[in-house]
Amino acid sequence: MPEPTLDNPMAQLDFIFDSFRKTKPESSTHGFRYALNYYKNVYLATVHDYSPSLERDKLFYLRERWDSLALVRVHTFLEEFNVEGNPRRIASSTVTGVMSCIRQTMKYAAQHGLIEGEYLHDIALPPPQAETTQNSAYSPEEMDRISEWLHNELKYTDNLLKAEGYQPTGLGQDPRRYYKNSNKKQRKLEREESDNIDNLRWYFENVMQCKAGCKSAVHLGRNYYFYYFSSQYPGGYNQLLIDWKIRPIVNLDIIMPLVLKLSLETGLNPTSLLNLKTDCFQEEHPLSRVPYLKYFKARSQGHMAMHLSIYDKDALICEFKEGQAKVIRRTVEIINQVTAPLRHNLTGNLADLLFIYEKLGNTEITTSQVQSLNDNWTCSQWCCAQVISNNLLADDGTKLQLNLGRFRSTKITDMVRRGVDIFEIQTRMGHKSIKVVFGYIARNHLEIKAQKEIGKALKNITANIQWQQATKPEYASEENKKSENNNVIYKGINADCMNVYDPPEEVKRLKAYDPKQGCTRYNMCLFCKNVILMRHHLPTLITYQRQINQSKDYTLTEFPNNHHYERTLAVLNDILDPKTSLFSKEDLDWARAAAECSDEFIDPVVYRPNL
Repeated sequence: MPEPTLDNPMAQLDFIFDSFRKTKPESSTHGFRYALNYYKNVYLATVHDYSPSLERDKLFYLRERWDSLALVRVHTFLEEFNVEGNPRRIASSTVTGVMSCIRQTMKYAAQHGLIEGEYLHDIALPPPQAETTQNSAYSPEEMDRISEWLHNELKYTDNLLKAEGYQPTGLGQDPRRYYKNSNKKQRKLEREESDNIDNLRWYFENVMQCKAGCKSAVHLGRNYYFYYFSSQYPGGYNQLLIDWKIRPIVNLDIIMPLVLKLSLETGLNPTSLLNLKTDCFQEEHPLSRVPYLKYFKARSQGHMAMHLSIYDKDALICEFKEGQAKVIRRTVEIINQVTAPLRHNLTGNLADLLFIYEKLGNTEITTSQVQSLNDNWTCSQWCCAQVISNNLLADDGTKLQLNLGRFRSTKITDMVRRGVDIFEIQTRMGHKSIKVVFGYIARNHLEIKAQKEIGKALKNITANIQWQQATKPEYASEENKKSENNNVIYKGINADCMNVYDPPEEVKRLKAYDPKQGCTRYNMCLFCKNVILMRHHLPTLITYQRQINQSKDYTLTEFPNNHHYERTLAVLNDILDPKTSLFSKEDLDWARAAAECSDEFIDPVVYRPNL
């Protein structure tokens, strides 16, 4: 390890971060560099945590400054420094990342004997909180407003598909007249001339080349007068399109509502969605034999397949009752049908992309070109314009943040609400790591439901304890479990059960569930209507509580199914707290002593053996 010098006083700090970073994937390089920069330029520059004997020269020695409390000092600094109003404040998710990188580097240094002592006092950070709604899920009320608006927008698509196409008539004459203004000729559309429908036809056929937007696009300055006077048509501009059998140009106003619709139906991330191909929907996967959607995800395994259910009775949108595959198939077919006229002369990659649109040129004579919709900026600009023009509001009365990423979060959050297995969500969404799933879940939308679940579970546990104490049921055996007159219970690990063949609905929805076999999902017992708790279960529950807490402290944001374990902890805390528990203080004290050296295996996700 290099010695610090006046030219490079942080040489040892740079060395240890760089050495450990080389043992990690290339994708984590930025995180460790940011953590090192924060440690040096914010933490050290603020607290001057240098060697006291060399304060004047400010030389940093790992062995002197990184001891068993080194991580605690950084944590204490962040609690005091990283507060609201501080211009150098960083987001809670960034705090978690910085502390994770610093923790790993310090432990690496301790393992290689580069700092004083081998033990590093660890700390636990709360999970990062969503500090922006940029990627958070929409509330049910917001989704209602979006769905109503989106339904109206999709009517333009229906009109386009029904239109036969405009046939030039050759009627009318140029309704514009020339005027001299500052020695420059200008043309202007006169009201008396434009009131003549034949003259409007002439303008549409000769100037606009028989192309018009699906809406009365007054923002198109070069054709302002046409859109203005056509809006005076009996029944309005939309009726003029219908009467003239005009097929509107496939611009963003046509294609973007279809993008949003498919985003909500599939839950694909924006990049994968916008790069779908025309043949993305396939009727039968060679392995699963079910319909699937082909897509590409650069940050995961590349080319991937989303297997689609044939029937989904609890789906987010009503149409899914017909079957997810049928709904997505129909949407893809509509998009291909709408964009088909644009593909006649296309070649290369553009011809295969699902989402293409027609963009008008900037000259007075209406020219257009076909472009791909493969950038988030174009989508974002369109969405912002729609929010303003349609006055779309969030629940707090502010302008709604409308973007594709939030539709993905909404889809995942809805799946969690419906109790879909977390690993099934990971597979369906194409996440390489399960921790990514929970980055999309808007936890504030789940808390109310979680509180109801916790209250319901505690009420059920209390009632079952009282029933057990009153009836004193026997444990099931080959002789008595078949008797209809005897109340029997079944032995479990962290609780007993009134009926192992009737697990919670969340368990029944799992693909691996077999109704002929007894339930073995012991991590779900506390939320089962059949759960029975007795005094001898308390040590195991205390052990389980400890394992969850230790696992959360250890893995932080990597902790899977955070929602489930948070509500489990809430139930355990109530059961094991002397102030709220149905068990006596003596029973709880005995249980804590018994659990001191306990190493029960209850849940493979949180189990960490005592070594």
